[in-house]
Amino acid sequence: RYEFTDTLECGIVLVGTEVKSARKGQMNIKDSYCKVDRKGQLKLYNCHIAKHDTTGIFFQHEESRPRTLLAKKTEIQKLAKAQEIKGMTLVPSKAYFTESGLLKCEIAVCKGKNTADKRDDIKKRDTKRDTRRELKSAGY
Repeated sequence: RYEFTDTLECGIVLVGTEVKSARKGQMNIKDSYCKVDRKGQLKLYNCHIAKHDTTGIFFQHEESRPRTLLAKKTEIQKLAKAQEIKGMTLVPSKAYFTESGLLKCEIAVCKGKNTADKRDDIKKRDTKRDTRRELKSAGY
């Protein structure tokens, strides 16, 4: 769906129960996107982190609240300029834990693919699949 032009690794500001749920693999960034708000902060929207199952109701977090991303000021300004260009969006490509136990999110500056690009990708995928079938049927 998107053509990635640039990527950036950011930290995420989370509450304790959000970290526990993310460690259990209950984090979904499929429909999420990022924006630089008026204060100059980089925010992650529509990221769904499920509620922690063994924690009481009082200490639970909101499942899809806007989350602040941590990056350097110059990087945020660069992303804000890229965001202003028509057709460019900021999309989280992956979220992962580092070796030191911190949750990081990779943000990509993306441009939506047009139909011709999509057709080219589909054609390449089909030819690759056909060659695999031919090689498999030939015994390789």
